[in-house]
Amino acid sequence: MANSNGYVVLRQAVSASVASKLADDFQNGLIHNVPTATKDKYNEYKVPQTGFEIKDEFLRNMDKDLVAPLFYPNQTPSSPQTLNLGMFHETDADPTKLMTAGPRIYVTIAITRLSPSNRWFTFYEGSHQHRSRLGRKVALDLEAGDAVAWRGDLVYFHSPGGGGIFLVLSFPMGSDD
Repeated sequence: MANSNGYVVLRQAVSASVASKLADDFQNGLIHNVPTATKDKYNEYKVPQTGFEIKDEFLRNMDKDLVAPLFYPNQTPSSPQTLNLGMFHETDADPTKLMTAGPRIYVTIAITRLSPSNRWFTFYEGSHQHRSRLGRKVALDLEAGDAVAWRGDLVYFHSPGGGGIFLVLSFPMGSDD
């Protein structure tokens, strides 16, 4: 039952209008938009109330049957351990620099469009299975309100560009709910 791709795309996982409201508030300085952490490829920001509303909407509407294979053989947790708001910043991308995010399940919700044009990841489908070949490259294109649930041991690389805004829920791979 383990998911062979290592990710699941969830179209219209949350209301695009609520995601757009968060993006507008962020871009217009209506919420605190000074980074709380600066990472190699993105900055993290304090999650405003709208971000918590988006998280709650996602959890209410999440199709557990679709994401369950990512957690197999454990149960799907009912709530995330962390919630982060981020924005990719302009840096030089090196497509030969392959990365993983660690032993967690992530749900990345697009607050603005996320695509290879604004630093969104290109995944190597099935790479979490540690075969000798990485598998097919998959460059997802997510509209505001779409989400992707993905295993942190999935191999990916960053694309060039910047500006994509996202909300990330992270869950343990185990069942410590």
